[in-house]
Amino acid sequence: MHELVDQDIEILWQYMQLHQAPGKADCLLVLGNRDDRVATYAAELAQKYHYWYVVVSGGVAAHNDVATNWPEPTEAEHFAAIMNRAGYTKPILLEKEAHNTGENAIKSFALLQGLNTPMPLTIQLVTKTYMERRALATFEMQWPDKDATFTVTSPALQFSEFVSEVHGRDQNINIMVGYMHRIIEYPSLGYQSKQPVPADVRAAYTRLVAAGYTKDLLKI
Repeated sequence: MHELVDQDIEILWQYMQLHQAPGKADCLLVLGNRDDRVATYAAELAQKYHYWYVVVSGGVAAHNDVATNWPEPTEAEHFAAIMNRAGYTKPILLEKEAHNTGENAIKSFALLQGLNTPMPLTIQLVTKTYMERRALATFEMQWPDKDATFTVTSPALQFSEFVSEVHGRDQNINIMVGYMHRIIEYPSLGYQSKQPVPADVRAAYTRLVAAGYTKDLLKI
């Protein structure tokens, strides 16, 4: 059973990533979360490529997320501080109210719209490694300007590397299985764009649910 679970984890881990090459865009939009390496990676991108806008989105951490000892009150402020320390010292727009990925999109759009400057049409999303597909699907559906296009990137990590630095293995498996449940169910609710789900991915997800990784499944 242990070997099979490891295989299924790897199937979902690879599916959640889109492996798109990062590059220049009108806007770099960083999604706040618990993994500080995302902010460090975003700083590298912001210094390497040209972006008219750099936005970091994220409010106070959700109650069911891991505890932090941050001095900053929000994910956006915490990530911005890390980006500054990593060498990116140009202006960063902070969206400090979002509590989920849909709000990351809607509230970041409102922030940019309030600048009364041209809205970005190409947006480079930066998120944690197994959030890529869900982030892209959410922004494709929730971003109000349907002429905008998105690419997504994240720190290049294996699952074992990710959990060695962030909260525990089982918690991450539960979260990833929960993300998979949302990828399956959210398109019909209008929250995310529809994603192809190959048979091996669906089978891996089903086996992980049967193995007890159910803590982050939707209550439907």
